[in-house]
Amino acid sequence: MKYCGFTVFLSLLLFSFTATTRLNADEDRTNAPGDALPGSYDFEFRKLYSQLGRIYPGFQLKNIDWPAVGKELLPRAQKVRSAEEFGLLCMELLARLKDSHAHLVWGVAPIPSPPLPLWDPGFACLIDDRNQPVVYYVDRGGPAQAAGIRIGMTVVSVNGKPAASAIKQWMATQTRYVGYSSEQYLRYHAARFFLRQKQQGAKVSVKMQVLNGQTRSVID
Repeated sequence: MKYCGFTVFLSLLLFSFTATTRLNADEDRTNAPGDALPGSYDFEFRKLYSQLGRIYPGFQLKNIDWPAVGKELLPRAQKVRSAEEFGLLCMELLARLKDSHAHLVWGVAPIPSPPLPLWDPGFACLIDDRNQPVVYYVDRGGPAQAAGIRIGMTVVSVNGKPAASAIKQWMATQTRYVGYSSEQYLRYHAARFFLRQKQQGAKVSVKMQVLNGQTRSVID
């Protein structure tokens, strides 16, 4: 589906088939709801919302209240003034499908970068059987290794915030722009990336629990 320079790719693998629909710029636009001017960001966003509402089969399965999503996001489309703002709002809409296979791809306009943390401190975690983030990877020769972080350690807190709260916050921020098909997949990504920072080179203060149960503070 093409809208104002972006292409929406919707791969419905959950239902054992793949579906992509492309709409040409000169295609009939009368199916878009509202009083928006044809060709405007507002009009194209309403058209995208309406099209997804017709073709996406997973609303009931995933307990998605699509009218409520429209009530929240459609008014914001009236305030969009740039391709970047439009792209970010489309990303928010697609994220509400809770589908890892629904995303924007390059059209005429470049894909915008959502305001998400991108810089990690050189190590990553997985959730263990205690529901705790445990280090499974450390960059060789990186700052985390130099600071004494080792595989098998458990993250207790990051920048003074309990690890569980930091993971929850990352999940809330990430799912604003990215859809996940399952809670398990979301938590897997959260454990790997919840330590990421918005600024490159930022100091990260973490409290770690070592294998003998003792804790230690580390500045990476």
